[in-house]
Amino acid sequence: SRPLTEIHAWYDKRPESYVAWWNEGGRSEEVYRSAGIMPTAKCPLLRLQWLRDHEADVFARAWKWLHATDFIAHRLTGEVGTDFSLASRTFAFDIHERRWNARALEIAGIPESLFPAVHRGVSPVGRVTGRAAEETGLPAGIPVVVGGHDHICGAAAAGALEAGAVVDSMGTAESLVGVVDALPVEEIQPGGYSYGCHVTGNQHYVLGSFSASGASVEWWIERLWLDRSVPKYEWLLGLLGGVPEGPTGVLYLPYLRGSAPPGKDPGATAVVAGLRDGQDSATLMKAVLEGLACESRRILENMPIPKKNDVIAIGGGTRNPHWMRLKAAVANRTFVVPPVDEAVAQGAALQAGVAAGAYRDLAEAVRVALRQAARVEPDPGLAERYDRWYRDVYLRAVQETGGLQEALKRFA
Repeated sequence: SRPLTEIHAWYDKRPESYVAWWNEGGRSEEVYRSAGIMPTAKCPLLRLQWLRDHEADVFARAWKWLHATDFIAHRLTGEVGTDFSLASRTFAFDIHERRWNARALEIAGIPESLFPAVHRGVSPVGRVTGRAAEETGLPAGIPVVVGGHDHICGAAAAGALEAGAVVDSMGTAESLVGVVDALPVEEIQPGGYSYGCHVTGNQHYVLGSFSASGASVEWWIERLWLDRSVPKYEWLLGLLGGVPEGPTGVLYLPYLRGSAPPGKDPGATAVVAGLRDGQDSATLMKAVLEGLACESRRILENMPIPKKNDVIAIGGGTRNPHWMRLKAAVANRTFVVPPVDEAVAQGAALQAGVAAGAYRDLAEAVRVALRQAARVEPDPGLAERYDRWYRDVYLRAVQETGGLQEALKRFA
């Protein structure tokens, strides 16, 4: 088989009009509780609708739709398959029955035959063929797995395999992932959280995210970093090291790319308040981190599942000690930072290790691979001060700027 199109990137907005179509007449709500997610332009089911209506000749010749990792596995093995966690992101999968969602596909007018077989992430799709071995240098016959959804692979590598575990994945976007053993249909409620199947194969997760976490830090650095002779992050850490402890008095709602759940609004914009002429770039930069810490607390405390007190943190943001100390104080929780540089890749590799027979199961693989983690404990005094800031200022701003956000959209 050969590809019929270029890869459709996740940020491709062409299927945007289908989001509005799904939101008409209760279509989204009908599918949401079984699919676990609301429709967005990122969802493969909507992309297939767009392809059917705009590139009909290509759609008519299509045999299978595959995630990028599924496609690579197909080229290596000649087989097609995906895992439960990736299928959970399509808006075409029933996360309770762990099979393609017949009702969603019926509404969309997309045949189930376009989708690959679905299985646990530790189950091989197939084995490296002789031809693929010649082309790649890989040994023929070794098992190939597809891994899984990136945040969920990273959560597994960090040790989030038990109910109540929460992982804060800090990258360009920030996602908080909570693990649950069972997920009754009636517990899936609108509000912006996503639900899906864990890479373990027999558990579920709840995910809340916002798109401009590390992106906010980068956006502000590019505007405040004036002395380019000093390396960017050396400048940032030096700047933050000189700021007094406690709330800056500057509010930042980190909505450069929309707001987070609950009440997720993709059209929301960033808000800054409390500026005075005597404040400097260090104060502004710390205020950005305070806003990010408050937003992650808002996601976490509204996540509709039982949660352990400790939060496991992974991703590039964990390398900033000032940010981690702020997060611990704002949330009044201990943040556990495992020494895993590439948690997503490691999670996929551990699944491959299970498939190859190196480990009995994913839990054993994680126990062997996971080393002693650092712990960032909340300072009680700071936690009390930030709790007042969060409740009296941050939450109030989120609630009271709703009308302003709607007015701003009319001028966008």
